[in-house]
Amino acid sequence: MSSDTAFSFEVDLTPAAPFVEAPLDMHTQNISDAVVRGTTTPGFTVHIDIVAGVTDAIADAEGNWIATTTLPEGDTVLSITADDNDGHVSPAVTRVVTIDLTAPLTAFPEVSECSTSLSSSFCFVASTTVSVSWPAAEGAAYYGLSANNDFQATTTELSGRITLGNEITNRVKIISYDAAGNVATSSAVNVYVYEQPILINEVAWAGSLASSEHQWFELKNRTPFDVTLAHVRLNFDNTEVLLEGTLPAASISVSEDLVIVESVETAAGPLSATTTVLTFPTTGAQLFLVHHTGAGDTTMDRTPEVATCSGWCAGGMDVPVSFSETLGTRLARLSMERTDGALDGTLETSWHSNDLYTTWGFDANGNLLTATAKLENSIGYPEFGWFCGTDSLVTEGSTYTPSATTCTYLSRFIYRGTLRSGALFKGVPGSSALSVDYALANGFTQGENHPFSSFIPGDQVFVALWENRAGFDDAADFIHWLEVGTTTTDSPEAPHSNYRILRWVFGG
Repeated sequence: MSSDTAFSFEVDLTPAAPFVEAPLDMHTQNISDAVVRGTTTPGFTVHIDIVAGVTDAIADAEGNWIATTTLPEGDTVLSITADDNDGHVSPAVTRVVTIDLTAPLTAFPEVSECSTSLSSSFCFVASTTVSVSWPAAEGAAYYGLSANNDFQATTTELSGRITLGNEITNRVKIISYDAAGNVATSSAVNVYVYEQPILINEVAWAGSLASSEHQWFELKNRTPFDVTLAHVRLNFDNTEVLLEGTLPAASISVSEDLVIVESVETAAGPLSATTTVLTFPTTGAQLFLVHHTGAGDTTMDRTPEVATCSGWCAGGMDVPVSFSETLGTRLARLSMERTDGALDGTLETSWHSNDLYTTWGFDANGNLLTATAKLENSIGYPEFGWFCGTDSLVTEGSTYTPSATTCTYLSRFIYRGTLRSGALFKGVPGSSALSVDYALANGFTQGENHPFSSFIPGDQVFVALWENRAGFDDAADFIHWLEVGTTTTDSPEAPHSNYRILRWVFGG
């Protein structure tokens, strides 16, 4: 005998909730169209339900699905379900998505160095790296720094450093970003940069013959703009010299691109006075020309360390500079001058002593200032030399081809105001022929029409310069002595000791 047992089954046909890969919950973005994607059973329909309506997507053969739905600004709850298309719908997966279409407020930059600008009319600084700060911008999560549309850095801080281009006007901007990626770019702050805009051009550390206390220095403006000196300092040892006024833009007129600051108000000459009393030590000092900015100091120029030259690298106190058989030795207090084109002031080769061929002005006692106050600096020529045209100085024993027949005689070794002669000979001293001779007016004299056409390559040549003493026929004696080895009175000795000879070989 058998009996039947009845069983009942309840089958749950509810699909599993779809996997939602994107967006993540609490996602924020700055566009209205939200891309929703994920996976479910192949062929299922995925419903993306928001208050404004439903967007559907069909899962492909691999179960992947994707849809785009347009959301309003603000927070929107997405309810995402999977439908097996037989009336069975999965539990919902929710995602909160924030649409943020509003840019943060603009943060306007301030460049600290602009508060101490080298110009009274625009921002002018002497460094390619500057400090930028800005107030917090409402809605901003972080900030970017840009110069000349070159994006440089991002930060959550309200300040930073930025690198600028040299000798150009730079456009500095701050970019504000919110969490959604919306961007607000500030208007630009214009910053003109010129590294080493002004240089220490001359230092009269030895003073003048009138007084060793009559010290001064000279600055030179290299830029096409006027430079305000209100925030410029000259520092040395423990001394800070405060400057004032304006240094005019560099121009053809050299008197307009130099400024003089002198230590003693009562000193005569072309120097402008200041209430600052300079005390340059005669044993040497390193000078620093500093732009005192709102973000620290920028050193625009400096002279060599004292150890470089065991004191000052040029200039001199009571230096013997010339001699006369009748007047004796002349002493001078030479200024230290910047060599033309030398930008690195720390090098010994960037400086030379005033060469006395170019000077200007007089000291309080009427003595010539052996300096170039308010003039372009001297070349740094030696006490004796010779060259033609615009050639370099001829060196002893060298082979030289003159580029012109007008030649320059340098004879600073002869006392200023004393008569002198210069001559060109073919041959060697004591066995030569005079080519041309000149009575020279001063230490830097040009002679014309040198007869190089009679020379051939390889000829031994020399130039001689000598002092002409009053009451003596030194010109005739020296020419005779240099041609045949004796003076006009048959003496084998030179007429006197104040002469120089430069031997060279004609090159053709």
